[in-house]
Amino acid sequence: MYISKLFKIPMDDEWKCNYCHWPADFAYVLARTEDEARQLLEDGDAGLCEECIGDLISEEGYIIIKINDGDDISTIAKELLQFAIQSRK
Repeated sequence: MYISKLFKIPMDDEWKCNYCHWPADFAYVLARTEDEARQLLEDGDAGLCEECIGDLISEEGYIIIKINDGDDISTIAKELLQFAIQSRK
């Protein structure tokens, strides 16, 4: 398991998606921090256009969790565990 965040990074006019190779204004990168996302992008190890990141998230078993400022860690952990148990059935 790898817990990460989705970063949307503006790109120059020359940039193309690392999967479909179409030009895009933004690169979407899954990483732990924005610095890590930018480094992965710079190294060529990450960076997808909006359509390809949508495909990746929907087809590869990723889940999306929104964490609000007031959420406590025990509630988040409990909900994650319940989701994991239900999705395995």
